[in-house]
Amino acid sequence: MNCIILAWVTILLPFAGALLALFLSQLEDYAAAEGKTRSWILVILVLIPTAVISLLLIWKMHLHASQYFLWLPNLYLGIRINELSVGFACLINSLSALLGLYSINYLSGDRNQTNYWFFFLITQGGMLFAIFSNNLLWMFLGFAIASLGGFFLVSHWRNKSGEEGEKVGKAAIRFFIFNFIGDILLIIGIAFIGRAFNTLDFEKLMNAWIRTPTNIIGATSGNTRLLIEIFIVVGALIKSAQFPLLLWPLSGEKNDTDLAKAPLPISSFLVSVTLGNIGLYIICAFFPMFSNKGLEVHFGTELFNSAPFIIIGWAAIATMITCLVVIFTAKNINRIMIGASLFQVSLTFLALSAANELGYLATIYHLILGSAASVALTIIFGMVIESLRVKQITRVSGLRKQSPILQILGFISILSYVGMFPFSTYFSRDMIFESLRTSIVPTSMVLLILAMIGTIVLIFAVGKSLMKVLFGETNEEYSIKPIRIESMISEILVLLWTCFAGFILIIVDTPTPRFFRGVLQKNLDLGYDFPIFSNWAISMIMLAIIPLIIAGTFFAYRDGIGKIFTPIRNFKGTKMVVSAIEHGLYLEKVNDYLILKPMSFLSNYITWTRLKAPAGIILWAVLSFVILVSILFTGGA
Repeated sequence: MNCIILAWVTILLPFAGALLALFLSQLEDYAAAEGKTRSWILVILVLIPTAVISLLLIWKMHLHASQYFLWLPNLYLGIRINELSVGFACLINSLSALLGLYSINYLSGDRNQTNYWFFFLITQGGMLFAIFSNNLLWMFLGFAIASLGGFFLVSHWRNKSGEEGEKVGKAAIRFFIFNFIGDILLIIGIAFIGRAFNTLDFEKLMNAWIRTPTNIIGATSGNTRLLIEIFIVVGALIKSAQFPLLLWPLSGEKNDTDLAKAPLPISSFLVSVTLGNIGLYIICAFFPMFSNKGLEVHFGTELFNSAPFIIIGWAAIATMITCLVVIFTAKNINRIMIGASLFQVSLTFLALSAANELGYLATIYHLILGSAASVALTIIFGMVIESLRVKQITRVSGLRKQSPILQILGFISILSYVGMFPFSTYFSRDMIFESLRTSIVPTSMVLLILAMIGTIVLIFAVGKSLMKVLFGETNEEYSIKPIRIESMISEILVLLWTCFAGFILIIVDTPTPRFFRGVLQKNLDLGYDFPIFSNWAISMIMLAIIPLIIAGTFFAYRDGIGKIFTPIRNFKGTKMVVSAIEHGLYLEKVNDYLILKPMSFLSNYITWTRLKAPAGIILWAVLSFVILVSILFTGGA
């Protein structure tokens, strides 16, 4: 029962913090509520305690405790504690605390900090509300609350004058519409589950999944399950910004109406910590059912279908390729960091596509470790923006001479992000590759090869970005401000996370049977040749190539420009490709037909505000009503 109380506290504390932020905003005449002091109060009293409580739950995660209460007639809601919910809670709360600490400096002087902290905490609270839920309806409502908070975070700088303010508004609407599409698909999948299995409770659904479902639209039991899996998987992929509708965080450089219009800490918070991980949590929650290799009770129909996992794998690969293109061509530092963070999310999805227990374990570990590495990289580039107040990477160079500490932390961040041994991301990425190699899902070997190539290219792409910032001649036009202590503390803590976790994984002989017993309470013998190498060929290739790519990038961009690649950049074909990418290729067409044209049509009949918030709230309310009515009337209680 103590763990249940801790879970309730960690859920409610961010919501209480949001109210505290509003209260402090009324005390602006007092020193205790002004500027940094007000932000420090929220970090110390809300974010840090929430992180500590979630870490305490680690010792209770194997209890699988739950609590129910009656919410509506025949509809029980409650919370559950297991390895998955505790793992996500630790990720969300710990990184939220670090990004909250970093935000103190990044937003110093911002006149709208009350809204920032209110919706930051609402988003965090909504995520916790969802991941601890034992019911699909509650889970959906929690993610809806988080998405609504994310909408206002994306629109944080909507009051900027002129075209910039309009772009921020369009970016927020873009975010809302794509999330709305994902919600619709999830609603249909949840309604089908309620109709087919007569339950929305996770624990009951685990047992009901192997029984014969009520056939939907005359389909067989196998097709009924496949239909549910497709809606859940595609909706989850959209919520996590995966291909083909990956573009609530990214757009063309010329269009410039994406998540890059939000503050840098918010883009990292949404992609690496909260909303970008919604789809991962949903599929992980359904993983024991979707990956079940057994037979249906009574009729003996095979439960496993590889189609959803093939969709997950190829969507992840397509997203990784898109992110690489963005990192290579984008000039906005925020957009580059969004692409880098989204790449790690996609790599995590690849682990899930393996449909085996090693892939599931690799998903959890790369989510926790890769997200931390992405945040570390983001904070480093955030320090650049903080020092110069310049977001265009083409206008930044030579910071190595001005800030040696930035150079040291930058190189460590790059090594952590790309998975250099013995950083923790090396082990989680190695486990992902091994899970794909041993997978029975068709095309997994192709995905493995593409993932290895993509990872190698990523090393060069992010390394190039850092070299451009550090090397070359300093632009005399800018006055460089010293890096502040809050930013340094945030960065060092995240790097300690990735470094310390790597040594822990070595000590426990990852991923041997002892490692599995401690995490999943299962004694699995994977047959690894050596504890830190999953496969002599794959592991040794990556161990050898990563230092070579880093050294080659350092050599090529030691001048800060990369003159060796000038002929390639000046090639006419290269310029055409870059121009097409900057204009968003087909992606802006998707934005045009799914967002801009519907907005123009609706604006003829609805008086919209600048950000169309009332219309968005109406749509969200209708959405919630539809799912509630559909579930109650289909017998899904």
